[in-house]
This record gives sequence, C-alpha cells and structure tokens, in this order.
Amino acid sequence: MANTEPTNRLWLSDVGRPLTSDEFYRLVCKRTLDAFGKRVNPHLFRSCLATSTAVHHGAHIGLAMTVLDHTSIEVTERYYNQAKMIDAVRTYQDLLLADGPSEERT
Repeated sequence: MANTEPTNRLWLSDVGRPLTSDEFYRLVCKRTLDAFGKRVNPHLFRSCLATSTAVHHGAHIGLAMTVLDHTSIEVTERYYNQAKMIDAVRTYQDLLLADGPSEERT
C-alpha cells in the first residue's frame, strides 16, 4: 500500500486502491454468500434500512430519505407504504393467533 495515492474513500481493495462500484457489489455479494449461504447485494441492504426505518421510526419519513440520500420523496414513500403493509399483516396475524387454533372444516 506504500505506492498508493492518498484517498478519502472508505472501501479499498487488497492493494489499497478504491474499489469501483462493480468491485464493491461483487465483494458484498461474495462475502454475504460465504457468511450466510445467500447472496445479498448492496441495494438490498439499502432497502432493508429504508423499510426498518419506516417500521421503527414511521413518524420521521425524512430520516430514511436523508440517510439514503434519496432525491425524491416518492422513493422513500414506497418503503413507508411497505412498512404499513408489514404492520397490517402483523396485526392481522396477531388477531388470528389470539383466537387459537380453529377446528378443521369439512
């Protein structure tokens, strides 16, 4: 790494140069496959962050927009809508489970 130029980039290759977008994408996919047995791409991490923020901090729609650097509120709203659907499914599931097992119908 002694022969590399100074950089302010966070992600560097094993020889100390900044990773390209494609290299970073492939590296994340490889590492997650090795660690979890499933390939997770960087965009899925962004989607998870946006959805989790919407689920846990729904009143602060600008939080995900700011953290993920969305240029349009419409992009962020999609995740907030998805979070509302997740909440609705959980509520419905809780209601169904609260009734206990139903008898088999013939």
